[in-house]
Order: sequence, then structure tokens, then C-alpha cells
Amino acid sequence: MRRRASITMHSRRQHILALSLLTLVAVSLVVGAGLRYIPVADACDPPMPRVISHRGFDAGAGETSASAETVHRLLQSGVRSFDLDLFWTADEPVEFYVGHPGSLTAKLGLKGVMSSHKSATLLDRLLASSNSGVAHLPLSLSHLVRLVQREREAVGTISLELKEPGHVNWSSQLRRVLIILRRANVLDKFAFIADSPAQAAVHRRGQQGAGGDVAL
Repeated sequence: MRRRASITMHSRRQHILALSLLTLVAVSLVVGAGLRYIPVADACDPPMPRVISHRGFDAGAGETSASAETVHRLLQSGVRSFDLDLFWTADEPVEFYVGHPGSLTAKLGLKGVMSSHKSATLLDRLLASSNSGVAHLPLSLSHLVRLVQREREAVGTISLELKEPGHVNWSSQLRRVLIILRRANVLDKFAFIADSPAQAAVHRRGQQGAGGDVAL
């Protein structure tokens, strides 16, 4: 009886061990099959970041200012969003241009703020500083608007910062910009940068006066 009981217990242990090994093999096969079919892109490739191009040109390509051509090239390369500085001149009617006014006045040797100079003065200084004898005014807001209208689907969000917020005419010039964008039906493609709650309040009043709603 003892020997038969011993044989029976031994058989049960072998049976349990065999079942355990079979279970382990089955689990390994299932897990292995699952891992084998994980797409490489899902397992290895991180999500692409959203790229924002500051000032609308590629400094790495030797560009130093925004133009319709530089913005078009960035859109074609997949860059959809831009952070652009905007300034105005003393022309009648007023002209708006893309660019950093402080950098331009320093580069061209202009005295005072950019809003005190006319486009003709700006072009004369640009010609004088050009080695080729050819110069162009910076990208105008009207040209930027036409570009956005043509390539609307390629544009994400263009954030604008209207410079000289301390100027007595800054709020009225901001309202002019908003009206230009609304009339061109591109207001939804733009956002504005406000550096303080006071500026944000001026932006909101300007949007109400222009009959539009723009992100801040």
C-alpha cells in the first residue's frame, strides 16, 4: 500500500509538472505572438512635436528677415505656425510691416521709434546698406494677408505682437490691424500676444470695436 501510494503521489507530481510546463509554453507563445505584431512605428517612433517658427524665416538658412518667399518656404517644409512682430510707419495711410523695429532702427541707424519714420525713409536706408544696390521693404501686413488667403489650409496659427504698446496711438493701430484681418476673412488664423493684463484688456476692447474675436 505504501509503495502504491508513493507511486501515485509521484505520478501526480509528474502530471502537475507537465501541466505547468505546458502552461508556461502556451503563455510564452501568446506573449511572443503579441510582441511580434506590434508595429515598429508605434513601438519606436515618438510623436512629432508642433513647431513654431519665430519671426517667419529660417535663420539656419542664412535668412535675416521675413518675406512672402521665406514664409512660403516654411509652410512648404511643414512649419505651420509663426510668431511675428508687427510695426507701423508714419505713412498716410499707415503701413504695417513684419519685423522687429528695434533691430531695424539699430541696423539702419534710424533715430527714435519706427513709427516716427515713413516707408520711403526705411527703403532709402535699406538701399544704402545693401551691397547689391537692391533692397525691398519688409513683408507688409497686406502681403501677409494675401499669402494666408492663398495658402489657408497650410497655415496653423500666426501670432502677432504689435510693437510700441506704450505709444499713444497703439490701441487705435491695433484696431486697424484687427479690421484688416476681419475684412480679409482671415481673423481665425491669427492670435495676438499681450504682455500684461492691461494690454489684454486693450486687445479685447479692440476686438469688440473690430467686430471679431481673436485668441490672446
